[in-house]
Amino acid sequence: MRAVLSRCTFLALCCIALPAPAGEAPARQGFAPPSGLGIPADYRSRWPQLAPLSFSGMHWNQSVTVFSNAGQAPYRHNQDLWWEQEQNSGWSGDDSGGAFQNYAPGTVLVKEGFMRAKPGAMLHPTFLSIMVKREKGFDPEYGDWEYIQSSPQGKVLLRGALSAPGISTACGNCHTNVADRDYVFSTTGKGG
Repeated sequence: MRAVLSRCTFLALCCIALPAPAGEAPARQGFAPPSGLGIPADYRSRWPQLAPLSFSGMHWNQSVTVFSNAGQAPYRHNQDLWWEQEQNSGWSGDDSGGAFQNYAPGTVLVKEGFMRAKPGAMLHPTFLSIMVKREKGFDPEYGDWEYIQSSPQGKVLLRGALSAPGISTACGNCHTNVADRDYVFSTTGKGG
């Protein structure tokens, strides 16, 4: 039976192959990670960038890019496997046939969000969306991830487990659609 594409899955497809225009890059300054999470201030130069700057319908129609301290291997593997399934079998909205990998406790994913004030203007930092893989038992029903959103200056705007009502509304309505991928979207085209 074919599954119906959820709104979040549809929006994830919008992230595929929609990189920022050639030569465009966000400002390298403008983000300060929240304190107490172990994210170094210079994470952009110390951590691998997992996804190029791309449009994301799932993050309020902004341009986003992703960095991680330790999640590069599962991110690339899951991205490639998802891409292969989508290309070879046609999209049915069901990812359950693959051997997606989980992330190790301690993995931190930092997604930077940017918005353009007007056409042709420079991109401006708007938010950091952070996922921290906590030890087993933190939120077992939802992969033990902690979700944090902060301002570009590092002020925490929301923080908690996916099982919490506010986090569920802000993050869970989409991330639960990729539970088989350990709750992480990695759909910005074919991995490199």
